Amino acid sequence: MADELTLRASLSCTKDGTTTALAVGPLLLDVTGGQALKNRQTVGTSEEALVVGDVASGGYMLAVNRDPTNFVQILGASGETPLVRLEPGDLCLFRVDDGATLYAIANTAPCDVEYAILDA
Repeated sequence: MADELTLRASLSCTKDGTTTALAVGPLLLDVTGGQALKNRQTVGTSEEALVVGDVASGGYMLAVNRDPTNFVQILGASGETPLVRLEPGDLCLFRVDDGATLYAIANTAPCDVEYAILDA
């Protein structure tokens, strides 16, 4: 089967009379893997692996910081410099590199991170 995954993203900001905008999609993509997972994980203030079950690296991830106060950082491997910073309520969508093991760390207090990840 083809075009099982649909991605859409847009960003628009108007400040001082200037608008910056970018919209992409829909992108229709083939999914070669068969695994997917939706999870809500409480991330502590020490680095910890995000639970991905049987989902292989190389797929897409959409993550949302559900904490109302603190930010969460996502890392591409243990001990690495954070790649993503999710402020309260922030979201991110990205493709996970082959071989990456995702880690997260909360700032100040544990935070709930909700995410969906799938083979692609």
